[in-house]
Amino acid sequence: RLGPLQQCVSLYSQLDMLDNLLQEYVSTRPAPLHKAWFDFSASASASATTKEKESAFAGWIPTWLESVLQLLQDERRQASSVFGPAQVPVILALVLQETFRPILPSFQSRLAVSHGNLELI
Repeated sequence: RLGPLQQCVSLYSQLDMLDNLLQEYVSTRPAPLHKAWFDFSASASASATTKEKESAFAGWIPTWLESVLQLLQDERRQASSVFGPAQVPVILALVLQETFRPILPSFQSRLAVSHGNLELI
């Protein structure tokens, strides 16, 4: 299953373009997490009270964070097989960064609402 990707890594390495492949690879990995994040937002009932929305978010966020952890665990194994063990720490950091990059504004606002306008960096 990973054979074609390993072949691409080899080819891109020979062309001295591995960074391009790595960037594209990393950008696609958290797509299911982004979908889940925005699906939760879309499913929040417009008629729900703020308290109900806070409660729903507090109940949902642990499951989403477990999915983030699962992605990182899966990625650790896959990245080692595809890119080699030396690249794993870099890839994990990039995948985690890419996981939060597009959702950061809504992540901050949800946490602020959930915790009484908590000041976030």
